[in-house]
Amino acid sequence: MSAFQIALDRQRWAPGETVSGVVTVAEPLKSRTIEVFLNYREETDDYKEIGWSAGSGPLHEGRAEAGQTLRFSIQLPPDALPAHQSANGRLYWEVDVKSDERGLDTHGRFALDVQPARLMA
Repeated sequence: MSAFQIALDRQRWAPGETVSGVVTVAEPLKSRTIEVFLNYREETDDYKEIGWSAGSGPLHEGRAEAGQTLRFSIQLPPDALPAHQSANGRLYWEVDVKSDERGLDTHGRFALDVQPARLMA
């Protein structure tokens, strides 16, 4: 089970739009801060990289309690590409909720559907 649940304001997003939603903390966390990132990830069998990323800035500081909710909004770049998968790898968007903690940080990662504006109608 993820330490976070996310409810996006809608399912699909177009380049340049502001992605928004609510993160719910699912279990108590010894956070220093909690922040949300939009990442465009590139992956193959032997390579993983974040090609583009933007953060919300700290949404919460200090210990986080179960049930706590945090609203966020982050703008996609105007030239955001859609997801793509081939035999050699994949490109995709994700919402990454990060709790900055001593030692390993806690993350909740969720897929984000980005489509060209012409397909949104």
